[in-house]
Amino acid sequence: MSNASDINTLEEFAAVPLKEKLAYFFGEMLSQSLFYYLVLTLSIYFYTDVMHISATTIGIVVIVSRIFDAFTDLLIGTLVDRTKSRLGKARAWVIFMTAPYALSMFLLYCVPASWTTAHQIAYIVITYNLAVTVCYTFENIPWGTLSTLMSRDRVQRSQLSALRMAGSPIACALGVGIALPAINAHGGTQHDWMKIMAIFAVVGIAVNFICAFTIKERVKTETAPEKNKLDIPATFRNKYFWMCVLIIGLYNAFNTCFSTFLPYYATYILSNTMNTTAINYMQFFTMAIMSFITFGLCKKFDTTVIVRTGMIIAIVGQIVGIVAHTSLGVQMVSAVIRSIGWGLLAALIHSMVGDAIEYGHWRTGHKAPGTTYAAQGVGNKLGVLIGSGVTTLILGASGYDGAAAAQVASALSTIKGVYLYLPLAFAVVIFAIMCFYKLNSKNYNHIVSELEQGRYHPNAKYAPHSEA
Repeated sequence: MSNASDINTLEEFAAVPLKEKLAYFFGEMLSQSLFYYLVLTLSIYFYTDVMHISATTIGIVVIVSRIFDAFTDLLIGTLVDRTKSRLGKARAWVIFMTAPYALSMFLLYCVPASWTTAHQIAYIVITYNLAVTVCYTFENIPWGTLSTLMSRDRVQRSQLSALRMAGSPIACALGVGIALPAINAHGGTQHDWMKIMAIFAVVGIAVNFICAFTIKERVKTETAPEKNKLDIPATFRNKYFWMCVLIIGLYNAFNTCFSTFLPYYATYILSNTMNTTAINYMQFFTMAIMSFITFGLCKKFDTTVIVRTGMIIAIVGQIVGIVAHTSLGVQMVSAVIRSIGWGLLAALIHSMVGDAIEYGHWRTGHKAPGTTYAAQGVGNKLGVLIGSGVTTLILGASGYDGAAAAQVASALSTIKGVYLYLPLAFAVVIFAIMCFYKLNSKNYNHIVSELEQGRYHPNAKYAPHSEA
């Protein structure tokens, strides 16, 4: 038994093969994040400026949807922890939900043009919740959990997180950079939107299947059925779960503010909608480059040091953009500088959740990787709720009208305020949280060592009783 246990432990800490790391990168880039950013960046603009639904209405839809979405994150997290199949715990869900996820994202752009506004809003409510609240959550939480089941080694997890977050901004840059020009080149009608999104959906399905079948789960997390009820209580007792929720939430609030308001900022402040593509490329390709750089940095520097440094750089970059807010050149420089900082955080954000899983196991005596990884989903939805739902609601209240040739001064002020000042506030708060984040390499290695010896925190509420 001891030899078998030792072999399992060695496999759990083994280096992840290059082909699996590349599969995780391409799966994120050409499927997971591709769909997500097409929705995050373009759907609100599509609803307000193509279908001419009021920004206030869309803001309410997003807010209500994201509130319910937080509960589905915890639900799929607990389902992953309970799953037993030959495909693994998380991978089974990724494979099963690939096609529904792609189809639901396509349906967002199929709002019947001949319907009344009330019926169109009802369609948007149903399809938005199907796509984001259900299908995206049931696909993306297991996908993220995969990185914690591929290895328990902190460097390996950090590298997987870095590769994932390298793929994410590239997906946004490619998706928006290809989709918007292609749609406009064909005429910009709703039919053109549907045609381009259908092409992306087919590509995403094919890539996701190939990548999911390439990846292998190595970490064993068998739990007695009677202890499944401890998943959520144990997770809620994990302080680093809550820190990750807040950090991921604020990161996604920044990302959403940028992605949602960039088309408006480019159109009404920089006077050219197509500037969206230029700034988008600068920001997200810089973030992707930083993720690759972090792949090597995480071997030499601790996560806490890298993330704190990143937030300082992000703050400086945002201030640069505020100084000359009407200059395209300055906005592009600002995008590069802040993206260096946000890119450092993004590269390690998911590995921090992996660290929280081990801490939670040690601190409470119960391991719940899927439920703990729901921090990523809860934080994601919290960020979108703030960065897209609340801000879009404010935009609507400020008098924005997508059908108008020119916007009122209050709407222009809102666009500038959200795009320029909110990201600055988010970076400051994350830096403050990281000052209290003590799960560095030294503490993490001590925790893993304790767990390997069957020891837990003295006050671990759910730890197995000693036979001695």
